[in-house]
Amino acid sequence: MKRLVLLCMFFVLFQSCSSDDGSTAPDAILVKKIVDTNPAGTFTYNYTYNGNKMAESVLSTTNYIRRAVYTYTGDLITKVEFFDISNTLTERDIYTFNTYNRLATSVKLDYYNETGTKEIYTYNSDGTISTIKYSGDLSTQDNVMSHNTITMNNGEISSRIEDTGAVIKVSSYIYDTKNNPFKNVIGFDQNKHNILQSTYSENGGTVYTTNQQYTYNSNDFPVTHTAGSSTDSVLHYYY
Repeated sequence: MKRLVLLCMFFVLFQSCSSDDGSTAPDAILVKKIVDTNPAGTFTYNYTYNGNKMAESVLSTTNYIRRAVYTYTGDLITKVEFFDISNTLTERDIYTFNTYNRLATSVKLDYYNETGTKEIYTYNSDGTISTIKYSGDLSTQDNVMSHNTITMNNGEISSRIEDTGAVIKVSSYIYDTKNNPFKNVIGFDQNKHNILQSTYSENGGTVYTTNQQYTYNSNDFPVTHTAGSSTDSVLHYYY
């Protein structure tokens, strides 16, 4: 489920299930719903917008609802707040940006567990991004968790190396050339394409590879997405 919440920020579906018939201008297409069916159950994400800005996303299952409310400063998402089925605030994510509108810090406050994490971003002359991730409580995050290096290729993350001191984790990604479902959503529009393959390893050991398969509509937006094998996870996108 995590991959759909922003990532979304990492942040996705299938065939003629999509309500988009190709008559909408490609730069006006917004994903309205995603249905993820996997061995754990069926997870439905509904999205509402103010223009091309995300206003709210709601994740629902048979007995679980999680609502996310987005706050913008200009065209930048600076806060996301998550609420449970009883409308209790469970998490707040806060983002700050530098003078070039690049992400400078991200803070995640988990009110359920009373913990917090913070990541600070530095942009290097060679085009890579260095980050330091910290853990702590709701008021202070100053315990170093990891040092990380992000490599970009054509504006998208091609690899991320996470060094915890005990373990070095390496993740890398290959993308298609089609449209990401969130391409036209302001604040998400850095995600231009869809991940075709992701690989992961720890300490240079066994590499785990996950392949993604998509079908697309006439505007080259995904309508179905299979992650791993067809028994793992199948997503349907509605526009």
